Amino acid sequence: MRKITFLTLMALFLTSFGWQANAQYCTSSGGSTTWENIKNVTYAGINNTTTTHSGYNDFTAQVANVTQGALNQISVGINADSSDYLYAFIDWNQNGVLNDAGEVYILASNTSSDGPHTLDITVPVAATIGNTRMRVKLIWNGSTPAPCGTFSYGEVEDYTVNVQAAGGGGSNIAECATGLPLSIDPPASISSTITITDTGVIGTASGDYNFDDVILNIASGWASDLTMTLKSPSNTTLVLSDQNGGSNGLNPARTLTFTDSSGNNIATWGGGAPLPDYQAEGGLLNTIFAGEPVNGTWTLSILDHFAFGDGGSLNSFCLDMSVVSVVIGNPPVIACPADPTIAGNSPGLCSAVVNFAGAAFDVEDGNISGSIIATPPSGSVFPVGDTLVTLSVTDSDGNTATCSFTVTVQDTEAPVAICQDITVDLDASGMATITAAQVNNASTDNCGIASMSLNVSSFDCAD
Repeated sequence: MRKITFLTLMALFLTSFGWQANAQYCTSSGGSTTWENIKNVTYAGINNTTTTHSGYNDFTAQVANVTQGALNQISVGINADSSDYLYAFIDWNQNGVLNDAGEVYILASNTSSDGPHTLDITVPVAATIGNTRMRVKLIWNGSTPAPCGTFSYGEVEDYTVNVQAAGGGGSNIAECATGLPLSIDPPASISSTITITDTGVIGTASGDYNFDDVILNIASGWASDLTMTLKSPSNTTLVLSDQNGGSNGLNPARTLTFTDSSGNNIATWGGGAPLPDYQAEGGLLNTIFAGEPVNGTWTLSILDHFAFGDGGSLNSFCLDMSVVSVVIGNPPVIACPADPTIAGNSPGLCSAVVNFAGAAFDVEDGNISGSIIATPPSGSVFPVGDTLVTLSVTDSDGNTATCSFTVTVQDTEAPVAICQDITVDLDASGMATITAAQVNNASTDNCGIASMSLNVSSFDCAD
């Protein structure tokens, strides 16, 4: 047997872990929804019934409105199998990560119940103002609450949560009736109630409540038989819908949203799926109930004018009111650095210290750039990849302005390839192969070595 000794002049190729973060939220999806899927999510103005189960649904066009420090209940109904786990994740600090401390909520563990599964969620007092992401995840046999990745059985849904500043001495109201569903036709008439304990009046002054919407989910064998009426604690009534929707508008069950901001007239709904929202048929919510207290019992009544046994049910009844915050004076104007702000890594490190500065001006206070609070602050150590930075400034009237930009740290440092000579024996067929690990002699990279390869790895008697 011949031996061959050679000097390893072939190239050892290294690939470093020069990670680039995705500025978007991580993806997650269930592979099969046959055994478990999400039926309904209700939270702070969202009341969404899922009809198509694809493993992942993007419902970020639906917005929950919450207030710093306020408590809201989340309710999630599921089609359960067994050993199912149900989680909610809310990115309160808006850093693009869904499972920071205080952002993970466990609604059900190792369950076989359809629910609805409920949990009271208190918005952190320091939650970042503005829109952020909520993810609801149902997973079979998933005892670890991880917001990312694909999995075999279950479903994921994403929503938007709008965090508003605390003010006015009250909290936003998002309440849903209990004791549902209730059958309709028979009987010919039903009622459902919501009791609000918060105090305040419906109005436009700071600290008053704006009546945001009334949201119903109803099934009926003949939609245009029904009249739906809302009565306030002061006994003022408002007709939401009077014999609309034709024969099939609520078959199957549909969600009806009544809000003053809608431009749609429910009297034009003659059948089929309803539009996303309507104005109440009897007038505007905030006009009819103006000046009335919010606390007390709100009653929804549904009357079937032709009780022929068409069948149906009231599945959910929710209402939302938000605290009015009136801006005093002119809000400040804030400007962030260029987006993205790019820096190279510090020598030998997988990070860099990045300094930056924003600018802020206010009509009354002048230059208030020195009052800007950055999260994370200037001069912090930023890892290789993308990091979202938020700047915030508050003027003397208590008005706050924010802006955000991305700090991108690039791994500009090449790995160091160190080779060593080796001796190998040819086999009986006169061949020999080697691996990169055999040639490697403690090669290094500041962000870690992801892979190694050789330009030549096979040898024969001719070498």
